[in-house]
Amino acid sequence: MSTSRRILVALWVTAAAVAALLATGAIPSPFAASHRDATPTPEAPGEVGADGKPGAASLEAAGKRPAGEGPVAEAKAAAGAPAEGEAAIPSEVAGTAPKGGGANVRGRVIVEATKSPVEGATVRLLRPDSLFAYTRAKKEGRQDDLVARTDAEGRFTFRNVLPSTGYALLARRGTAAGVTRMKIDLGARETFDAGDLVLGTAGGLGGHVTGPDGKPFPGVRVAVTWQVKNDFGVVLADAKTLPWVEGTAVSDEAGVWAVPGLEAGDKTVVFEAPSGAADVKTPVTVSAGTQRTDVDLALTGTLEVAGIVVWSDGTPIAGARVFVKLNSGAAGRTMDTPADGTFRIGGLPKGSCAGGCLVEGMPIRMIQSLEAGKTDLRFEFQKAGSLGGRVVSKASRSPLARFRVTPRFTGPQDFAEQYVSRTLAKVLGPTGFSSPDGVFRFDRLQPGPYQLVVEADGYPSIEVDEKEVVSGRETDVGTIELPDGNVLAGTVVGPAGKPLVGAQVRLLSGDTEIDEGPEGIDRWFGEDEPARTDDTGAFRFPPQTPGVYTLLASAKGHVTRAIEKIDLRVKPLEDLKVELRAGATLSVRVNDVRGRPLSGASVVLVHASGDLVRVDTGKEGTGELPGARAGRWVAVYDGLASRRLQQQPVKPEERERLADLYRALDGSAEALVLEGATAELVVRAPRLVHVRGRLALGSHKPVQNDLGLYQAGGGVSSWGEFDAEGRFTLERVEPGTYIVILPSEDPERAGSFSGSGTVTIPDVDEHDLDVPWPAGR
Repeated sequence: MSTSRRILVALWVTAAAVAALLATGAIPSPFAASHRDATPTPEAPGEVGADGKPGAASLEAAGKRPAGEGPVAEAKAAAGAPAEGEAAIPSEVAGTAPKGGGANVRGRVIVEATKSPVEGATVRLLRPDSLFAYTRAKKEGRQDDLVARTDAEGRFTFRNVLPSTGYALLARRGTAAGVTRMKIDLGARETFDAGDLVLGTAGGLGGHVTGPDGKPFPGVRVAVTWQVKNDFGVVLADAKTLPWVEGTAVSDEAGVWAVPGLEAGDKTVVFEAPSGAADVKTPVTVSAGTQRTDVDLALTGTLEVAGIVVWSDGTPIAGARVFVKLNSGAAGRTMDTPADGTFRIGGLPKGSCAGGCLVEGMPIRMIQSLEAGKTDLRFEFQKAGSLGGRVVSKASRSPLARFRVTPRFTGPQDFAEQYVSRTLAKVLGPTGFSSPDGVFRFDRLQPGPYQLVVEADGYPSIEVDEKEVVSGRETDVGTIELPDGNVLAGTVVGPAGKPLVGAQVRLLSGDTEIDEGPEGIDRWFGEDEPARTDDTGAFRFPPQTPGVYTLLASAKGHVTRAIEKIDLRVKPLEDLKVELRAGATLSVRVNDVRGRPLSGASVVLVHASGDLVRVDTGKEGTGELPGARAGRWVAVYDGLASRRLQQQPVKPEERERLADLYRALDGSAEALVLEGATAELVVRAPRLVHVRGRLALGSHKPVQNDLGLYQAGGGVSSWGEFDAEGRFTLERVEPGTYIVILPSEDPERAGSFSGSGTVTIPDVDEHDLDVPWPAGR
């Protein structure tokens, strides 16, 4: 073997061992630090799911789940109602970033077969990096882990999310397959629109586990997650180190296990026996609509490795992470040392291993080749030092309450150590601090020289000269001064150049895509804290982190405006002039088929450009859209016909045709609106039938008592609950032919619904409907 080839192999073994060590999850982050007044990260939710079978509406009734032990436990149970004494999970959830300094994420959850929105789906935003989970790095100040529940239109929003790379979205409903969106990078003030998250058909995995004697192995815990990938190519055979678990099972007396309700795609499967034996299969493919039964595993290991972890003076080290990785596979085994510093890792098959130990803040100790069965290992570490300081504004000398610090070790390292250090630094990112006096501290660092990188919102990042960390001592770097960023200031004026007092001005990241019309921008960005113009129409933002921004300006009676590519990378901008055009006011009235005002109705307003806005009517049957653009507007009742149009894909060059398509719908209204004028549009709703019905339950006693009427392309028209005798009432049902949606009887799809048969609702004011319980259910 060539010298270069031997180096690459050694590097791979070293990196894999390090990864396994890190991946063990028993080792704290080498960059872990003291956090003061840090906001706790929400507990990660567990398994929730969604129905995706053809002809099924994946919607779940509220209040049909047992109470949990907290809002996340409640999400874990796929609940619709919160546990007693707990708040319901809202559709809009805020992260821990400073107001105006975080990112926004939005999207919608729909069902693949019907394209209808899913109300009550649980959506989780998390950062599922395996190395981050393996190192047990603290999330506070680095990333958010948030849970929301979709509203009646299937929509969700996360605001003020801590900027970071590698976020993922997970949406599920009931216990069926979910849907994920991976590799989401979020910057400060950035808005990410995930679009439609489509719940599809579930698949499943299963198989057979045998022990060292070849006989069935009962009691083995099986955990399924997304395929675990990292730069070290190591997967820890420990479910506690997984950033997310999609499904679990325990092998029965025959060694058989099964996990249904999985999203299609590649997975990692972790097996853990009560004896301590463990292993991993990865990647394992799940196919939609297929329950695999061939994922078999033989846990044959009976050997162990053991030893002790100590400081250089012989003192045992508690909480060190020790790992062992078989050279023949990707799986790593790990454990944390107790107070006496000893470790014992069992369930290993005969063969060569790579082993190592990681102590927080210290360089990894590794053994690149050892034989399973060795029980006299010793890992020794030099005593660590600590490093701290204070961060203030250079201009005001006042402490910064929130900032981020990255310590970079600049001492001698071989190629493998450099590779590991750089990889971990990339994964972990800077350590965030929340401190009223601007103080930070790293409690345990490897002795040697460090360069600090300090950054904060509103300030350019700086590098601090090298500081030496001394074994057993604390190093004080003193006060670090951050120079202020660049100021943005200007004026907002109306059509005649007259200053607009009290106008709202917001700054967004330049990466934010503005895909809303001006009338919809404020509805999405309105929660962000704006700057307001004074009596002269002037506004001024505090110093901003150097970068490219998008500015939004809005004022009562005017059309909101977005200005892109405002460059604050090099210098301030203090004379920006923003001109707003006068806006029109659209007054919308909805009448029923008898000409009476209809309250609580939703209206779709379509501009000639193709932009859509929704307006709801109040008690008098009227609604209003101020600040609208001049031009042609079409209004239509938001019922089955308009929903079918909304489901049709539209190419950019065809958007201007949308107004004509909506105008062709029955009951629509049209107006040509001038700047500054008020126009009234009167929309006629279709007949809305009051349905009284009875479901013939017979001896059936469904766990859920919900039913609905679904129409292809238009989604679910109405939901209702039936009582113990099967009686129900459905309000505002449009005439037509529907599929009756009933609770699923499949125990693997609890919380989901299936189509059972068709019914016709006639064009009358009231209708009695008898629905038989489908045979075979």
